[in-house]
Order: sequence, then structure tokens, then C-alpha cells
Amino acid sequence: MLYAPFSTHVGAHLHNLLSYYHHGKLDWYFTPEIRNLNFNEFDNFDVVAIHHSIRYDPKRHKILKRKLNQFLGKKILFLQDEYLYTGRSIEFIQDVNFDLVYSCVPKQHIKKIYDNSLTSKRRFISILTGYVKDWELNKKFIKPIESRKIDLGYRGREPEYSWGSLVREKFTFPQKILKELYNSEIKTDISFRDKDRIYGKKWIDFNQECKAMLGTESGSNLFDFNNDLIKKEKKLKLKNPNLTFEEYLIVLKSMGYFEYEKLMNVISPRIFEAIENKTLLVLMEGRYSDVITPKKHYFSLKKDLSNLNEMIKLLKDNNKIQQIVDRAYNDIICSEKYGYKAYVHKIEKEILSLTFSDKIKNEKSIFFLMASKKPRKNFILYYLIKLWLISPKSLRKFFPR
Repeated sequence: MLYAPFSTHVGAHLHNLLSYYHHGKLDWYFTPEIRNLNFNEFDNFDVVAIHHSIRYDPKRHKILKRKLNQFLGKKILFLQDEYLYTGRSIEFIQDVNFDLVYSCVPKQHIKKIYDNSLTSKRRFISILTGYVKDWELNKKFIKPIESRKIDLGYRGREPEYSWGSLVREKFTFPQKILKELYNSEIKTDISFRDKDRIYGKKWIDFNQECKAMLGTESGSNLFDFNNDLIKKEKKLKLKNPNLTFEEYLIVLKSMGYFEYEKLMNVISPRIFEAIENKTLLVLMEGRYSDVITPKKHYFSLKKDLSNLNEMIKLLKDNNKIQQIVDRAYNDIICSEKYGYKAYVHKIEKEILSLTFSDKIKNEKSIFFLMASKKPRKNFILYYLIKLWLISPKSLRKFFPR
């Protein structure tokens, strides 16, 4: 499994990698891929998998692409955030000729995005963007609702225009709620500032200080098939620094771009984390991959906030909240249906269903120079990013993230 070491400070990436270490039955090895600094040899392996933390760039991954094409074994690609540089991903799939492609695009919509990449020899399999980190559940203390100090929490940031309307709701929807709750009895801790972003154990602690957590569906319906949406956004903003998001969409439409209608509205890893910590989910109305049910597992807040008073009433009722979070925990977490163990089992089942031309290799005497049996967090980058987030904006522009 090749992964981007500079992304392991993000919990969702690291947890996904660790899931193979904790639950895998196959003999997994993990190797960092640093753009064109690729010293790996794949011939001693039956399968090479590209983790979703690696976002293919034709200029930075020339060596990787060449070595994958020389490799005679099975090749697997994991995709995520597929709206970003969609054209590059499609090019990578076709040029390397992957056997299995794991996509976060729902099964019924795969053809709309990857039609030209569908062949009889290549299988596309839909997966969720994240799962429950089930190897640590029994070690966790969960604070009861009545002991929590914050009624409603949230962390987010203003997204790029090129990420589309669905992503933007993660910024605009909590803003609307915060405005409506101003001077109310509800204690909120909602922030969109970079310096207030929370990672790792501190995010879990924050979850357990909040009775409820805001959220929206994840994903984007604006796919970048031409690999130029980010460049176009920058040019438009240079031309008009006061360009609004609505104006941006109008310009895009005039250029022939469009957003799909509810194609990529999916559940996010943050929702599983809240359920795992028995924090009530207050979510903008949606389907959330049909994993959770309104009223039963979370409070569904109307987009126009017409049932805001109902939410306020619920946030004052600790017993009612406790009943909902306990039910969600039992149905989603304890069922093990959405845990990483089930996820890894699904991945390995598909791998073993492939037809291998030669005898399965099992030599264990030959190792990569940088390979390991367990993926590791990049602590140096983690603290550099923390330092970057608290730096003044005037300084940050000279050191782009």
C-alpha cells in the first residue's frame, strides 16, 4: 500500500491505513510515496494498492506511473475527494489499467463520472468516505450528556468556490444557525478560523464536551473533468476580488460547467466520530448515504431553519438527548456494520476474487527500504501545520500550505 506520508496528520487518512494493520488477514506492507522520489520495487508483491491520500499529478508522479505500468501483478486504486482534478484521476485509471477502483461515488452514479473507464476487466466498487475506528472502542471513556458544558459545537472553514455548493453548505449553514442563536440560552462553540481547528485526541475531547455537533452531508457535485476549476477561480477572483460564490457559479455555467443534482451527497467520517462519542448530531436535512435515520439517530434541521425552536427545546432535554445518542451508538457502532473490520474484510474479499496468473508470492525476506508493517503518523508535518495555522495571515501568504 503506497500512501502520502504528509497526510497522516489527518485522522481519517491515518485511521484508514491503520485499519489494514489491525484487521487485515492478508500480508500488508505500507510505503510512503513522495512524489517523484520513488525508490520502491514492486516485483516481490502480488498486489500494489494506491491509497486515497495520494492525489495523482501527472508531473509529480511520472516515476510511480512508469513503475506501475511495468508491474505485472494486480493494481488497486482508492479514490476520495473525486471532485478535485477528476480528469487526472480518470487519466490515471485508464493509463495504468487498474484492476480494482474503490470510489466514494455511490454505485448508481459511477457510470456518470467514470463511463469511459468502465471495462469488463476493471471493477469499480463504492465505499464510504470513512468508517468506525473499532479497534479502540472498548478503551474509551464516554462522558454522559449531563456532564457536558457546550450545547452545540462545530469546526469548519470557508471552502474554495471550486469545491461547489454542497461543500459550501458546511460553511454557510452553521453560520446561519450561529446568527439565529446569538443571545440565546444555547451555549455554542462554533468557529471557522484556521487557528481554532482541532486534530487528533483534542477533537475527541471536544466531541465529549459538546452535547450536540452540527453537520451537513459530505462530498461535492461539481466535478473538475478539465482539471482547471481551481485555476479559473483564482483568475476570476483576481479580476474581481469581490466576486461572490453565486456570481462564480453563474460564470461557470456560462462556460459549460454544471453541478450534478444530489449525486455525491454522502455521510462523512465526522458523523461516525460523533456517534462513537455519543454526541447528538444536529444535521441539515439529507439522506447521509441512508446509514442514519432522522429522529431515531439524529435531529434533522430544516435548511430554512423552520424547526430551529424544536432543536433548541431538544438541546435543553438531557434525558432525550441521551436516549438518542445511546440508540445511535447501539444501532451504528455496536452493529459493527460500519466498522473498519467490515470494511477491510470487503476489500480483501474483492482482492482474493481476482484471477492471479502466477503462484501467490509469500517471500518475507525482501523488504522495501522504507516499508513497514504499520503506517505511522508524520509528527513533524503535524506540528508544522499547527504552527502554520496560528501564524498571522500576512506571514502565511509567503508559506502556502
